[in-house]
Amino acid sequence: MSDRTPLERRYRRLLWAYPKDYRAQRGDEIVGTYLELAGTDRRRPSPADAVDLLRGGLRQHLRVAGPDVVAGAHLAAVLALATAVALAAIWLVYFELGPREPLPAPLGFGPFRSLGAVSWIAWIAVGLAAVVAPRRWVRIGIGAAIVLTGAVVPASVLTGTIRPPLYVLLPQIALGLVALALPARPTTVARVVPFAGAVLFGALPAVLGVYRPYGALGYWNHYDVPVGAALLLGVVAVLAAVTGGVLGGGAARGGGVWTMLMLAPPVGLLATQSLATTYLTPSGQFNASWAALLAVSVAVTVLTTGVLGLALVLRTRRRGHRL
Repeated sequence: MSDRTPLERRYRRLLWAYPKDYRAQRGDEIVGTYLELAGTDRRRPSPADAVDLLRGGLRQHLRVAGPDVVAGAHLAAVLALATAVALAAIWLVYFELGPREPLPAPLGFGPFRSLGAVSWIAWIAVGLAAVVAPRRWVRIGIGAAIVLTGAVVPASVLTGTIRPPLYVLLPQIALGLVALALPARPTTVARVVPFAGAVLFGALPAVLGVYRPYGALGYWNHYDVPVGAALLLGVVAVLAAVTGGVLGGGAARGGGVWTMLMLAPPVGLLATQSLATTYLTPSGQFNASWAALLAVSVAVTVLTTGVLGLALVLRTRRRGHRL
């Protein structure tokens, strides 16, 4: 133990992402491989190595839980990415480039309404990459889009420009985290669906003039967009659970239930503004307070991730007893 280098100790800390039994069997081999590739002059794992180890750990946990969990995660990832890209297209076309109220020069962001445009363009690019690029590069793109979405908040503070509200940004990050579980060998439909959402909900209505707003659009008074996305994604998730149980065979039989559980956190976050306004806002007040939004966001995140985590733990233990 004492002769381990700082780099080796840091790699071993990342191994805690793996199941205990797998870590005991393969831990030395995994760390040795990364140390050989890292060279002698590196003191910390690279970000790519850290992400690779964390993803590997998640993948092993899913495999231990069972093939139906893996199938559910893959479907949830495709649906999450499709939703994230479609929302990005809507926000960009109608809210960043569409009619808007005049803003003082320091508050705007070039031709766009806010800094959120950078994030939305990144998500649309990921949707396009999903059609043709290898899965590894698509996952890297998703990670970059997640980082850019989170960076909008501090960048807005530093530059003095406006940004989308947190109840728009947080669900986008949650969708991206679920989308990281994209299948390594996707079907043609799984490749096309994410970008098709951007075309269907963003570009096509704008080109055809299907939707022409009469006035300025703002994030704060149009939270019906994320609510609509929450309803649509929730319905699709429930249908996946029902049809997987009734029509599916093998891994697909229970995969739909796991799809529903994995999509619950982003669905709940998409509905944050509506829930806070409905249940925690005084009558006659149209916008929820920061305290109400925070309370609902925390409650939704804890509840949905807690249920998912408990379900995974129970499944893993049950399969462990069988094995």
